[in-house]
Amino acid sequence: MKREIRIVILLIIFIFSLVITGFCEPRIAIMNFDNRTSYGSYQLDTGASDILTTELVKLNKFDMYERV
Repeated sequence: MKREIRIVILLIIFIFSLVITGFCEPRIAIMNFDNRTSYGSYQLDTGASDILTTELVKLNKFDMYERV
């Protein structure tokens, strides 16, 4: 009897976790790009990642995380 109750509780928790994760937005963080070309300078790599981050925030489909 106790074993069956434990199994039912675990199934409820599992189903609940599936439902919760289905409603979450994808999480994303954009890191700085590496400029390995002879063109440009520091602004090229950070500028590209800033533009990408800005456009993804405008879509409002992602949970954005601050890069460190």
